[in-house]
Amino acid sequence: MHRFLRALTGAAVFASGFAAHGQPLLPAAEPLYPVAVESAVVYGQGQVSNPVPGAKNLLLDLYRPVGAESTGQRSPAVVIIHGGGFTGGSRTQGDLVTIARAMAARGFVAVSIDYRLVPDGPVPSARVASLRGPATVGTSGADLAQRTAAVAAIDDALGAVDWLRANATRLNVDASRIGLLGGSAGAVTAVHLGYVLDDYGVAAMPFSFVVDLWGASIIPANDPAAAANHLEAGEPPLFVVHGTNDPTVPFAASELLVARAQGQRLAHEFHPITGGGHGFGAVGFFSAPISPGVTLFDRMLEWTVRTVRGQRTVTINYGMAGSWFNPATSGQGYLFEVEPVTQTLVVGWFAYDTTAGAGGALPGAEQRWFTAQGRYVGNRADLTVFQSRFGQLNRPNPVTTAPVGSMTVEFIDCGRATLTFNLGAFGVSGSVPIVRVLPDVLCQPMADGELRLPAAR
Repeated sequence: MHRFLRALTGAAVFASGFAAHGQPLLPAAEPLYPVAVESAVVYGQGQVSNPVPGAKNLLLDLYRPVGAESTGQRSPAVVIIHGGGFTGGSRTQGDLVTIARAMAARGFVAVSIDYRLVPDGPVPSARVASLRGPATVGTSGADLAQRTAAVAAIDDALGAVDWLRANATRLNVDASRIGLLGGSAGAVTAVHLGYVLDDYGVAAMPFSFVVDLWGASIIPANDPAAAANHLEAGEPPLFVVHGTNDPTVPFAASELLVARAQGQRLAHEFHPITGGGHGFGAVGFFSAPISPGVTLFDRMLEWTVRTVRGQRTVTINYGMAGSWFNPATSGQGYLFEVEPVTQTLVVGWFAYDTTAGAGGALPGAEQRWFTAQGRYVGNRADLTVFQSRFGQLNRPNPVTTAPVGSMTVEFIDCGRATLTFNLGAFGVSGSVPIVRVLPDVLCQPMADGELRLPAAR
């Protein structure tokens, strides 16, 4: 084992996080930049009928990564849209501020916007006139007012995107890399910008991603299945979080969107939160771990960074089961087993140390094996490593098994992954690239939606 451990710990560091000239890529995987905030910036005007007819200034808060321009690259941007049922809410909501600051610290230019609400009596502009009929058909009273405000919110969010593009040079923004993020009503707005406008003849530039936090597609009105079917292949990658017990926006709305994304082979990641309600606190967005040490917030940040960089990854699926190895080191391999129902990855780690005592990497020359087991989310699995010792072939020697460290496996695609380990019991750690031994026959077809496992009975 000492030979392969030296190879592991001496492996070359990947340079994927740095530009060719040694500067960090934008966006960065870690929070590298101080954040400057400019509040209450007017990004446009919208017509309202309350309290008196006229134009209302539309405001945003601007979050900028200080020093990111020194990389020689332009920053991607994200438009953050608050929730509140189109009747309330604010760009200054604390959870949104946390998100905006975190994304700006990673090199995004983030704008958190206000938009016209039901109490304003919003009058959507001619730009979105084709949405009003489908959005409000068959509705009346408060429902009609809310849906009219939803169309106005789409109108205003488009205005915020226009403002970003018009100020791209001044803000050092890459106008071709703008994403959308919203919660509840804000997610409804983001989904419609990302996937619905083109079907109604409303012009909008392509977006880099859509983060949908407990939202839905609502056009046409009263037809959830048709509303979800606006998603099409080639449209922005989608990240969805939704509580299964959401009392405000039906969880089924996200199930429809995700089913459509799967059918269209649209890049997406879905986090259904069992028992979760509506809102950041109700799903534990910032606090509840979805894997050891990783919250939904952490995963969302990682996903947006990788997506904007074009480093799309494949969500772990059953087709990743099988034999993997480090091509730089002979005599070392891994056997993966994927259990999709519980989202568990089990790894058998094969190696043998022939040198006893101080001459070996681990104490004692003996028959032993390592296994690792843990949950996976998206393309990453966080595992506990166990060592089993003292067993001998055809002899009744008792075997002992004990935890000795941790392992992380992050899949790049169906044939490549990065395995990082920390065997704290031995003071040994490292990170290596690994590849599949045999050709892939299941993983990519499953990732593309061409093949699915039969439903459990």
